[in-house]
Amino acid sequence: MTQEALAAIRDGNALAQTLPFEQLQAYHVPFDELTGGATIETQLDYWSTRSGHVALVGASGTGKSSVMAAVLGALSPSVPDHLVPVRIPVELAEPRAVTEFGAFGRHVVRHILSAAAPEALSSREQGEIEARLADLERRSGRRRRGGFSLGTGRLLPVDASLSADLTGAAVDLDRQVQNGEVAVAFARLVALFRGRGLEPFLIFDDTDAWLQLPGQEEEARNLATGFFGNNVRTLSREVDCGFVLAVHRSYLELPAYQAIADSLEHIELPVLADPGTAITAMIERRIEVDGLGIAVADAFDDGALEALALIYSNAPDIRRVLAIAGSAARKAFEDQDVAIVTREAVLAARAERATFRGGE
Repeated sequence: MTQEALAAIRDGNALAQTLPFEQLQAYHVPFDELTGGATIETQLDYWSTRSGHVALVGASGTGKSSVMAAVLGALSPSVPDHLVPVRIPVELAEPRAVTEFGAFGRHVVRHILSAAAPEALSSREQGEIEARLADLERRSGRRRRGGFSLGTGRLLPVDASLSADLTGAAVDLDRQVQNGEVAVAFARLVALFRGRGLEPFLIFDDTDAWLQLPGQEEEARNLATGFFGNNVRTLSREVDCGFVLAVHRSYLELPAYQAIADSLEHIELPVLADPGTAITAMIERRIEVDGLGIAVADAFDDGALEALALIYSNAPDIRRVLAIAGSAARKAFEDQDVAIVTREAVLAARAERATFRGGE
């Protein structure tokens, strides 16, 4: 095999370190498929259609966002027409919106209102979103469902009447949240959806981003404590709406989380028992979706795949392993005497990553 396979991976998006939320659904290999069970995607699908309050538990990089996107995204075949998955970003929200329910409620309500407003997206932006979704549909081989788009940070309502309802109520809803009547505004917002035969389901996939703040562990802990102790507690007790949360495993130790744990349905991401087979399947899926026209064996020899599996076994972080695989492919391509990724290339990529990140 020539370096064509390595060039295809280097120039493609298959092993990019980070992917937009909307793309994760096309690349995801279901845990239920990898483990032969029905405990992850099947369970999230079950609870989302029953307005459940779900905690998707796992360490950073283990696939929480990918599972949410795959189960609730525009390419998911299992989302019923009446269910409206709404992704609410919290990573970049102001600290008060993370820790205080009043500010949090304003953040959620305003996000939904601005997203659903007719003027929220220009025709050019709508065209770009449509083109991205059509491309994902074509490359993934999955048919897009009707309804709403997930992952853009905005809604694309096919029901213009709902958009009109939300726009018409915007002033009153904003007044209510400003006056501290957040739960009332939430209830009215949900009622507007249900008045059109629709059911909102909120998605908070980026709640472990606070842990990525270097040297700010105490601040991250305080943010998580406020988020679960105030926002999630009130959301689960006073707002009649389903939701799913990404829950980093370390949050389970927080007293604020333990106080509301019984009100959540827990789905814990597994540590893969056969990482070699799983990682090969993930790389294969990404190559397939990117239409590279190569096999995994064309780019990675057995030693490389074994090294990637061992890296996962030592630290079960799928995102990190795939990033190392991508870096190793680029390193191998730069060596004109190499036509395939070897164990040595994987180890070199891991060492380089550890150097730049100050050790892993």
